[in-house]
Amino acid sequence: MYHAGIFYILLMVGFSPFLKAQSDLVAPTKIFFKPFQFGVQLENYRYVEPGLISHSGLLFGIHGSAAWAYSENAGGFILGEINSGELNYDGALCDVNTNVCTEYKAKTNDVILRLTHRFDYAVSNQFHFFAGPGFRCLIDRGQGAGFYTRMASYLFLPAGITLAADNYSFEFEYDFFMKGMIKSHLSEVNSTYEDITHSQENGKAFRVMASGRFTNVTTVPLVLSLYYEKRELPSSEPKELRINGLQSGKFYKEPENITEVLGFRAAIIY
Repeated sequence: MYHAGIFYILLMVGFSPFLKAQSDLVAPTKIFFKPFQFGVQLENYRYVEPGLISHSGLLFGIHGSAAWAYSENAGGFILGEINSGELNYDGALCDVNTNVCTEYKAKTNDVILRLTHRFDYAVSNQFHFFAGPGFRCLIDRGQGAGFYTRMASYLFLPAGITLAADNYSFEFEYDFFMKGMIKSHLSEVNSTYEDITHSQENGKAFRVMASGRFTNVTTVPLVLSLYYEKRELPSSEPKELRINGLQSGKFYKEPENITEVLGFRAAIIY
């Protein structure tokens, strides 16, 4: 299994501070309600359509957040991240007219944007819970003939908990899938083809993150984080391909797909 055991490693890292005495706990306003945070990240990314194709490789990106406090125990967060990179495509190219597929390896370029807003409430210094809306956008374009641009956008509701002790925190987030749209620009392959847009109504995802806050490394506080993320989306309803504006009798669907990410990030707090 890809990255098997990562979840359990993060779980142990995240909970390890709680195994010692709960002295000198850092108040939530000191850890979580800082106005600005900005940093860089590196992700080991793998996207798979089982039995069909895979995209895998490293993505580089930046992330940031802005936070404010509504009260002593409640706050709001806007979080954003964008990653991009060249991935290895391992799969096949298929002829739309004959449905004949041939094995094919190439490179593909991906850009992924993720935006969320959280309402965070601190039950205690050690325990927070959060929820809010989220948006994710992906642009994928393979290199070479036969590829076309795929643009996907998803609305989801992230909700979860944060556990904190001393200068460490552990976060678990579950994403409730709301709506997804995937547009395949088939006209880039053949001008007689019309682009196809598929919709997806179901899916699930989660992210776990273990973080440490260090004050003696740089002149401003430094936060280092390790995270694991997994998303699973079922296949969409089939849509008919139109050629020269006419029905072709050929139906296509967005296949079931699974995405796994193991990432590392570093950020400074202002």
